[in-house]
Amino acid sequence: MSSQEYSQNTSLANQQNGMFARWSRWTENPNVSVVLTFVIGLVVALSLAFYVQPLPRVHDEFSYLLAADAFSQMETSAQTHPHWQHFESFHIIHQPRYASKYPPGQGLILAAGNWIGHPIIGSCITTAFALAAVMWLAIGWIKKQDHGWAALLLATHPGIHVIWGQTYWSGCLAMGGSALLVGALFRMKPTPKIHCSILAGIGSSLMMVTRPFEGLVLTAVVGVLLLYRLLVNKEWPLNKFLLRIILPGMLVTATAFGMLLAYNASVTGKATTFPYQLHEDQYNWNRIFFWQGHKDLKPEYRHETIASFYENDVRDKLASNETLGSLISEKLNFAIVLQYLFFGSTFLLGGFGIAPIFKDRNYWLPVALFVVPLVAAFLTAWKNTHYAAPSAALILMLAVACFFAARDRIHNPLYVRLFIVLAITLHIAWFAREVHAVSTVNKLGWFKSRYDIETNLKNEAGKDLVFVRYSDSHKLNREWVYNKLKIDGSEIVWAREMSHAENQKLIDYFYDRNVWLVQPESNESLIKPYHYEVR
Repeated sequence: MSSQEYSQNTSLANQQNGMFARWSRWTENPNVSVVLTFVIGLVVALSLAFYVQPLPRVHDEFSYLLAADAFSQMETSAQTHPHWQHFESFHIIHQPRYASKYPPGQGLILAAGNWIGHPIIGSCITTAFALAAVMWLAIGWIKKQDHGWAALLLATHPGIHVIWGQTYWSGCLAMGGSALLVGALFRMKPTPKIHCSILAGIGSSLMMVTRPFEGLVLTAVVGVLLLYRLLVNKEWPLNKFLLRIILPGMLVTATAFGMLLAYNASVTGKATTFPYQLHEDQYNWNRIFFWQGHKDLKPEYRHETIASFYENDVRDKLASNETLGSLISEKLNFAIVLQYLFFGSTFLLGGFGIAPIFKDRNYWLPVALFVVPLVAAFLTAWKNTHYAAPSAALILMLAVACFFAARDRIHNPLYVRLFIVLAITLHIAWFAREVHAVSTVNKLGWFKSRYDIETNLKNEAGKDLVFVRYSDSHKLNREWVYNKLKIDGSEIVWAREMSHAENQKLIDYFYDRNVWLVQPESNESLIKPYHYEVR
């Protein structure tokens, strides 16, 4: 059955009179369904943030928050601190400037949230935007009568909302960018439209400043498809192709690229040197992609925890992928993690709709478009879910299409109702499970102890300097030493304990501060007045 036949048929469930039928008719308007997705998504995201109160706990989140702090002050970085060795931590650089290693996109979003009231607000807005962009992408691939139901499914997607949206390292901005890029591509046929070119440029730019590698792969594939239409299918005259498609999109993308180069120059001193690249040169001697080898010389590490992270933890994880069997096993685990993020329980029902969807050749292009950047994500040595963000929009669009195709295969009205009831039940259960899991972790996790110490110290008089002393049993993913952009002006400064002489220099530098010692693995009090001990 073709996609045109899908759009002409009306499901048994939506033929009923009453409230559901009126809802379907009202949301047939594409603009209404997109706006509805954004509004509901934003309400859900903000409500979750109020209830969950997400705290940073992963190395990357603290780095993104450093970028957000910089952008909030209209800065990109800060001068290297004279005692910067005490403040070294993961995914940040201190030479030649103090900054996050990551591209600026997520930091800018968190900074926008910070201007409103809290960084997580920026993540909530981005989540709603990304889900609305996916809804915009899905229009034309699902029936008009299902727009409203698709909007509800997307706007309340548990995986995107909780696993990505309630963190500070979300993949939503790249997901929204890919939805704009691919959605614009689909709308350029048969007549090229300037506004579609501009949206495609915006989408490509959003991926450029968040997931540049996978985003570049997807953008390149879209570019090849456009050239194919021009040279082989000859759908457009050359002048229309250049003026309506290439020029507007290129202007947007070139502007964003120029701003990215300026950002690089302000941090690293060279427009073509990315902070990420500089960080890897300074700290990481392991490979990023599978075809790379280890560096000949290890960097000089000044702290045991940082050395252990790169020399042991990272090395051991990479070594587990060096055989073909272990590599396949690792990537299968990554695929399972992605399945849980995108499909959870609700969209697994769409498995019954895969056959009719994939028999339709119109869906082969979206499948190919999400597979290519997903393969690029699999080429890296790591398996964080936001690596798949440029593929996420198409995955969700196809999941929604399969879900409704599965429903349409049912011809008994009673079974249609049962299908809908089951889908709603699974969706609510999935949402509740995710919210319960993250709220429980936020109440009991180690990072809550760090947050409590910061809160208590801020409520007391004076400024504070806090040395952190780890034990031999310290877990490397539980990092306490992260600071604001302006370290000297911070109410609380977190510092790694070094030698007695080095510690004393730092204490003398911050002579007007209360000095504390935090021992994260201590069975006694976590924090006490500082006293140096020879280890």
